[in-house]
Amino acid sequence: LPAAMASLMTPFAAKASPLLPAPRRAAAVAKQMSPLSTKKRIRQDAARRVENKSKLSEARTYMKKTMEGFNTAAFMKDASKAEEAQKTMNVAFQKIDKLTKANIMTSNTAARRKAKLARARASALE
Repeated sequence: LPAAMASLMTPFAAKASPLLPAPRRAAAVAKQMSPLSTKKRIRQDAARRVENKSKLSEARTYMKKTMEGFNTAAFMKDASKAEEAQKTMNVAFQKIDKLTKANIMTSNTAARRKAKLARARASALE
């Protein structure tokens, strides 16, 4: 009896128990990627990472230029500086929207950064 109990306790025992159903196999066994496709995927990911980092950096640069422009316009009370900053802000918005569309930046992050620029614009124009 203890041997029968031991086989009942382990459903994946080498000996099938007549009291328990046979262990089921997965319906579809996941295939492993071949080494070549794995290496290619790693190369693609590295190339995309570099490209995405460059695009993010470009957008951040435009954001910094916009913030500096609005801060300068607010400090000097200069309308021409505010107009330049407005043009830079439009470009920054375009860059942010493109990053969001390409799934490089999440929509929440994009909205937060655009709101930050809009707040800077509002405070500069007061």
